[in-house]
Amino acid sequence: MYLNGFFSDWQEKGGVSIFYSEINKSCIRLGIKTAISNPQLLSNTDAISIWDNYEKEPYLRRRCYLKEL
Repeated sequence: MYLNGFFSDWQEKGGVSIFYSEINKSCIRLGIKTAISNPQLLSNTDAISIWDNYEKEPYLRRRCYLKEL
């Protein structure tokens, strides 16, 4: 699954719900059982909550550390 987004005038109008609903229907129709999503910030609870109705497990975790030089 790849990064997606909407122009600001289209945000908060249900477009994301329609997008993921259609992706879900296509995956079921094609027999797809596994997907890897793009990186998501843990603080972005809306992006993470999309997966609440699916069996899921962390596949890859990325972190960024800062060090003053």
